[in-house]
This record gives sequence, structure tokens and C-alpha cells, in this order.
Amino acid sequence: MIPSISATPAATPPKPEANPQALAEKKKAYEDFEALLLGDVLKNLRGSLGGSWLGEDAGAGEDAILEMAEQQMVKVMASQDVLGIVRSLERKL
Repeated sequence: MIPSISATPAATPPKPEANPQALAEKKKAYEDFEALLLGDVLKNLRGSLGGSWLGEDAGAGEDAILEMAEQQMVKVMASQDVLGIVRSLERKL
């Protein structure tokens, strides 16, 4: 006699991310990763414009201020998941 095969799917193990602190740390790491990518994109874009968002006549002080503004903008963009990297990583991992 042939044994019957059950159509019931195997139970999936519980996700270890049930810890809220671990989830928050992972999300922060994902946001940091997205910020790195966005920062690199903006840096390359700024380089293609002659080194400054203000053009070639920007001084060293203006460049420093613009770089700080870029860093802040990148943090905000990453926290809002503008590229969708955070959302994608949360689903995959």
C-alpha cells in the first residue's frame, strides 16, 4: 500500500525579528545603507556640475555648507525611503 501524502504545508518557523529593538536596529541599518547610496549619487552629481551646486564660483566656505546640507538632505531622504531600499530589504530579510 502507498502511504498518503498530506496537502498541509509545513509550519514556518517564527521570525526572530519579533524583538522591537532588533527591528529598529535593522531599520536604522537599512536607512544608513540607503543614505550611503544617496550620498554617493549626490556627490557624483555635484562633481558633474563642477564641484558645487552653486557653480564654479563657489568658495570653500560655501562648499562646506552645501556639503553639510547635502548630508542632512540625504538623511531625510533615507528616512523616508525614497529609493524603496528599506522597504525592499525589510521584505527580503
